[in-house]
Parts: sequence; C-alpha cells; structure tokens
Amino acid sequence: MMDVNIEQETIRELSQRRHTLLLELKNYEENQRMGSSGEIVYGKPSTAGDQVGIIPANTQLQTGLAINMGNEEKNKPPHVEIALATTNDTVIRAVIIFAEGIFEGESHVYHPRESILTSNIRIPLYPPKVLQGYWQHCTRHATIVGLCNGGLHLSFTGKY
Repeated sequence: MMDVNIEQETIRELSQRRHTLLLELKNYEENQRMGSSGEIVYGKPSTAGDQVGIIPANTQLQTGLAINMGNEEKNKPPHVEIALATTNDTVIRAVIIFAEGIFEGESHVYHPRESILTSNIRIPLYPPKVLQGYWQHCTRHATIVGLCNGGLHLSFTGKY
C-alpha cells in the first residue's frame, strides 16, 4: 500500500512540474514572438507606459535591507525598508515578499501607483503587533538581530 501512495505522489509531483515547465515554455515562446514581430523592441526595458511585461534576459535585481528607527515626532514607528533596483532601468510594477510567520497569509504584495513607477523602489515593512515589542527592544539594544523563526533574516551591527 505504501508503494502505491509513493508512486501516486511521485506521478502527481512530476505532472505538476511538467505543467509548470510547459507554462514557462509558453511564456518564453510568447515573449520571443512579440520581440520578433516588431510589436516591441526586444531587450529594451519596459517603461511605465508599456502594456507588455517582457523583462530583458540581462536584467538583474539588486536588493538591500535597512533598519529605519522611525520618528516619534512624526508618529512613524521603527521598520525595515527593503530596497530594490534593476540594473537596466526596467520598471518595477509589483513586489511579492514571502516571509513565513511574519505576514498574514505568509506573503506581502506591494504595487506602486502607476504615477510613481520606477526602476528603484523602497518598501517599508512594519512588524505585526506580536513582534513590535521584540522589534523595538532589538533595534535599541542589540548588535545583531535575526528574525529567523519568521523566515525574514535581518542582521546589522553597530550602536543603536
């Protein structure tokens, strides 16, 4: 009985992988078709007015994390900022951040307004109420912080 279950699970996993690869292949073929048809300039980064989401193959995403201590006068609590930038000016239309245990639903989606689309973006992340006391303690007293249980790993050194 166990062998049958293992075989069925393996077949299901392979079928899912095949489906994913076929979708990926279809997307590559569509991108190639659109690039060769003259509808878009292949290899050119998308701009804010484009309706097509083709990302050039040479696009690299640069990432960074920063701790923002907030500003009590402006009622801005401490938070983490994720900085993202593309190397070839391809605009960032949306960001999905996965962090187990940090966000409700395990992920956070950020969509900048159409009027502020750019290739550089900073996303403020405020910890949920459960972590705020821990967060404030760490940002004031710790030299190394790791939210390893939540899947979001942050580290910094220095005096706070």
